[in-house]
Amino acid sequence: MALSGCNKAWSQTSQFLQEEAKIELTAFFQDPRPEAVRVLVMRHAMGAHNTYAGMGSIVSEDAEINDCGKAQAEAVGDCLREAGVLPAFHMAVVSPFTRTLQTARAVLGPDIGAEEDEAEEERQARAQHYGYSPVSPKSPCRPTGRLPLVVSPLCAEQTFVHSHLGRGNRGTTSAMLLRRREFRIFDFRDVDTYCITRRVGASNTDHDGKWWHHGPHSEETASSFRRRAGRLKKWLGRLQITWGWPLNVLMITHGGIMQTAFNYQPHPPNCAFRVYDVGQDGRAWHVASEEVIESEFPLEPVFEVLSVVRLPTKVSGQTMHKLELSVGSEVFFTELSEIVLRDQLHAKVKDGFSEELYEKFKLSGLFPSWWSWLNRARGDLSIYIQDYLEQLALAMAEPGFPEDIYELVDKRLLEGRLRRLRESNQEPGSEAGCPSFQALAPCEGGRVEGARLGQLRSWSDPVLCEDGSAKAAGSACELPSPSKEGRADSEEAARERPSLLRPRSSSDPGLPQTQEMGAVSPLPRSSRDADAAGPPPVLDSTTEASGEEPPEPPEPPASEGDPGSSQDLPAEDGSPSEHCSLC
Repeated sequence: MALSGCNKAWSQTSQFLQEEAKIELTAFFQDPRPEAVRVLVMRHAMGAHNTYAGMGSIVSEDAEINDCGKAQAEAVGDCLREAGVLPAFHMAVVSPFTRTLQTARAVLGPDIGAEEDEAEEERQARAQHYGYSPVSPKSPCRPTGRLPLVVSPLCAEQTFVHSHLGRGNRGTTSAMLLRRREFRIFDFRDVDTYCITRRVGASNTDHDGKWWHHGPHSEETASSFRRRAGRLKKWLGRLQITWGWPLNVLMITHGGIMQTAFNYQPHPPNCAFRVYDVGQDGRAWHVASEEVIESEFPLEPVFEVLSVVRLPTKVSGQTMHKLELSVGSEVFFTELSEIVLRDQLHAKVKDGFSEELYEKFKLSGLFPSWWSWLNRARGDLSIYIQDYLEQLALAMAEPGFPEDIYELVDKRLLEGRLRRLRESNQEPGSEAGCPSFQALAPCEGGRVEGARLGQLRSWSDPVLCEDGSAKAAGSACELPSPSKEGRADSEEAARERPSLLRPRSSSDPGLPQTQEMGAVSPLPRSSRDADAAGPPPVLDSTTEASGEEPPEPPEPPASEGDPGSSQDLPAEDGSPSEHCSLC
């Protein structure tokens, strides 16, 4: 135990619960900032990849939590229940890695429909070993039913090139996860949608479904991970568009995301958490300390780089790359050689900047150097070309970006599409020209389709209307405001779609609702087959996968000592209750 690091990991979690947790729980019940989503951000429990000072990651691909991790998650979950925080959540967001899914099961338990998967004697023995008192048996503490939960690759850990060696950050496809009974309570359709919109498998169809690639290549770069962290915060802040305000979210994620997106320093212990308010532009506030975490990418890119794929055949001895780009609601392809991209685009852009301005726009060092033996040893430089173009698209939205360079990129790369978009009175990067994370497209009759919570659509993905016709999301630029009363799904509809995320029930006082959520129609899955766009392989719902009708969790009466009773809710002064044995 000592050599594996479990004792140290438990000590760090226990210290967090005794010292910092109460501060964060008190902050959770403070009034949220206007037009900001309150998010409790938690790191996963200890996994096998965390053992032996991280060396366990080499042999632990998509690691599972160990016995110490189970103890950490149970203790923190009990703390949230007893403090009255867990019943206050309106939804949860979880990374698709196995360790985060298992942490969610242990923390939330019956409130997401998780059944006990081990004997009570095992839990008691573990609690006795680590010195905490588990709440047993657990019952749901939410009077309105299961907590809606989104499985989102946006909050997954980084997948840098070294993840091919330290394999704890190599994930598992949703199809494989659904084969495990413990994960059939989760809805992975948003993971499949993410793979399509991020063009996973565009360079190699064997990579289809490997969401941890986050794009057509098999790993991330440091800058692409930072951009993903920025997209995550914007997505969190904009959940209020469909789910109303105030909105309380639990997000179970990873240390890398907590440090990069929320400036959590030093590296958080397992199951440690902090409370933030997150705005629609990605700015975040640590509620307890009032620290402001500015958004690194507050603006939307003026165009989107969907994929850059190296073509197998050279032309006149030159390596060719196929680019899938998007301007406004238009998606198009272009083929350019590496030397054209370097000499006629990258070199001219760099020459048009001062060194200081080039650094300001974070473009330095991204485009692959022709003389770099490391890049040449790699062979395929398309990942670096896509990295550079994505950052360039963001830089062009910034104030102070030179107009002549803007026009050069538009002419050489985008074939004048930005100019035509301006002439049509649509600003690039605006909600009209670039719908971004809104994921809302009103169809005929005013209904909102393509707005299933958690759909991480590309800015230009079309949506599927009720009549079966597809329309570009960019053609619907107005964001419909949720009605004050909202609309909850009927009991019959809930039975037909048991795994779809439903808005908060009308029986839940003071909680806004949203409209019914639909599905998306994908763009081409591979840049090599642009014309063969077919429907995505949408996995069956939880019920269909198991072949059973999942029982609705019971709604126990709120009696004295019950987790759902008033004694477990926050005190009148807004502070958490004092029942947490560890904090």
